[in-house]
Amino acid sequence: MKRELGLSVREVLLLPAYTGVRVVAGAKGLDRMVNNVNVMEVPDILEWVKEGDLLLTTAYAIRHDVEAQRQLIPQLARKGLAALAIKPGRYIEQIPQVMLDAAERWEFPLLELPGEVSFTDLINPVLIEILNKQAGYLQQSLETHKDFMNIVLEGGGLQEMADSLARRIENTVHILDQKHWRSAHACVNWDCSSFETLLDAPAFDQQHVNPTDQEMFQWLSSTSFNRRVVTVGGRRLHKLIIPIVAGREIHGQVTVWDTNRPFSASHLLTIERLITVAALEIISYHAVSQVENRYRSEFIDHLLNGHHRLTPEVIERGKVFGWDLNRSYAALVVGAAGVRQESCWLPEGERSLFQEKKEQLLQLVERTCMQWQLPVIIASNSTGIVCLVDPISGADEHDEKKKLLALAAGLRQVAEQRLGLAVITGIGRRHPGLDGLRRSYREACRVVEVARLLAGDGRVMHFTDLGPYRLLYLLEGNEELSAYLEETILPLVRYDREKQSSLLTTLDALFTHHGNVKKVSAALFTHYNTVLYRLKRIQEITGRDLEDPEDRLSMEIALRIWKMHGE
Repeated sequence: MKRELGLSVREVLLLPAYTGVRVVAGAKGLDRMVNNVNVMEVPDILEWVKEGDLLLTTAYAIRHDVEAQRQLIPQLARKGLAALAIKPGRYIEQIPQVMLDAAERWEFPLLELPGEVSFTDLINPVLIEILNKQAGYLQQSLETHKDFMNIVLEGGGLQEMADSLARRIENTVHILDQKHWRSAHACVNWDCSSFETLLDAPAFDQQHVNPTDQEMFQWLSSTSFNRRVVTVGGRRLHKLIIPIVAGREIHGQVTVWDTNRPFSASHLLTIERLITVAALEIISYHAVSQVENRYRSEFIDHLLNGHHRLTPEVIERGKVFGWDLNRSYAALVVGAAGVRQESCWLPEGERSLFQEKKEQLLQLVERTCMQWQLPVIIASNSTGIVCLVDPISGADEHDEKKKLLALAAGLRQVAEQRLGLAVITGIGRRHPGLDGLRRSYREACRVVEVARLLAGDGRVMHFTDLGPYRLLYLLEGNEELSAYLEETILPLVRYDREKQSSLLTTLDALFTHHGNVKKVSAALFTHYNTVLYRLKRIQEITGRDLEDPEDRLSMEIALRIWKMHGE
């Protein structure tokens, strides 16, 4: 960056004011960058100079100090100064040989000034040139920022930004919005049909990078730019990865490859301007998406919960979201495994993270369904992610089920790979009309509940695969069901709550292990005699004989119903 905003010593010597200045040693360092001009008046000058200074002096402060003369140039070089210019004649007749030797050894430019030139005549021209250069870069930066902002103000998005950035830096660009899995790329001197190869190419660590502009990459080290090198198709390319950050939150990243020309500091300035505008676009998109998702979710909730009739007005409102409500849909509900309420998806205190995960899951589900090219309605609610899918128009029930199971398996896979979430997907049957849609949704919700009951992390289930649980589902809300539970399982529920005991857990384990008390003892890490005592108490409390097949079947059915409806 200093190279772009300053002057090299070589460029300084070309200024008219420096016509009579001679390079007496350290000529190999003439490409050092000058960012300021300073004057040495005291021996302890190191406290008053900084990196990039061109230091002017008459050597008055060290005229009699040979040791100071020997140490000065090494000290200036280590501190990063650009050059030392000495005006001999008044206080020293000539530049000491010890300083000439040090300048050669450190490749540090040592300049001899004409005796008649004043320091003011040397300082002003350099500072004017530096200020002009910095003003030019500031103007360029402002114009670049304005152009990027105009893209957003005119309704453009990530693709327009990628195109604009690629034109400006004349290299290949990729922009990723990691919140919504959006991306855009623009290629320069690279076949865009093979862009995925470039994007997925393994990168070496930054120590393998051998940039042509070492000073620029040293500046990169102090920024958030992440530099790598990749080899693709026999070409060795430098790759820069820059996070898109706003409000201490990473929203995505910009990646650029030098497929056409080496990177320069002006490129980095341009990328930095884009980062700010890209963050604004992503935040704006996120805000709009949240509002749209809320409206979609409210509409779907009203539709599925019986608050809307399928009137022409409702059908037209569905078209606003791109939905055709005249179709016949089957419902899929995608929920997190191992929990019953949405607030339990993530640990306590991480509600914002939960909401972010849920929004990302919604985006992934929507994107996956689009890849399957299926007519689909997608929204989120307290149940999870709701997908209303028209699997195959005119297909038989078997083919529909097969297609829906495959889609659900795909949703489970992307959720695990991209978000690290184990999900349960429940699938309802397709029924005609709005009442049929509501019925399919209730079936899918019931499947999710049963899948959680069966502890099926990552499980995909169709309503027709519920087995006897389909019959239990039909009993929901039945008065006879409440009486049946009171006669069987509820006395145990109340006893466990009052006594803080584990009779229900023991009974469940007994059914799981087909009445094998030894296996129950091992599974519960409980002494064999303790299990026998608990089974005796269960029979005493319920009045049921667990050795009797009819009583045992009644208790097992009651336990399953209670898990579904009463737990």
